[in-house]
Amino acid sequence: QDSASVADGENNEDNALANIVSTPPPTQSASDIARMMQEEEGRVPETIVVDATDDHTATVIWLHSLGEDASCYTSLPQSLALPWCKFVFPGAPERPLALHSGIEQPAWFDLSRIEGEDQGVLQDDLQLQYSARRITELVDKEVSQGISPQRIVIAGFGQGG
Repeated sequence: QDSASVADGENNEDNALANIVSTPPPTQSASDIARMMQEEEGRVPETIVVDATDDHTATVIWLHSLGEDASCYTSLPQSLALPWCKFVFPGAPERPLALHSGIEQPAWFDLSRIEGEDQGVLQDDLQLQYSARRITELVDKEVSQGISPQRIVIAGFGQGG
């Protein structure tokens, strides 16, 4: 099947995913992302950090799901009992979601609908790039504090996973 028929959406659910995967996202300039970071700065919740209780040699950056906030997973460090591990829980800003008719809720990026079990249709590439930049900055901060990149895990649930 050619990409034109996939792009025209003439077939089934599999074609929707193929379209997302085969169509490169629009490239946003660094200045567009920087502008978004400035605009959303006041809307981004504070990052919650649970420090290691022993020598800090690893970090987990945990991203919450759509509609949740960073506090939803703060019991995770105690449950996992990894005393050498620092846990970082960033929060996504509240933004209007096309998926929920414009209702604002915490989201890493806007999506218009959910296709299949775990496939969202991206609504705003700039928001996704902005969130990726924020996570990259968290990783860079950990590396600057002496944590090896191989000892940093980015994990999450739902939209954050």
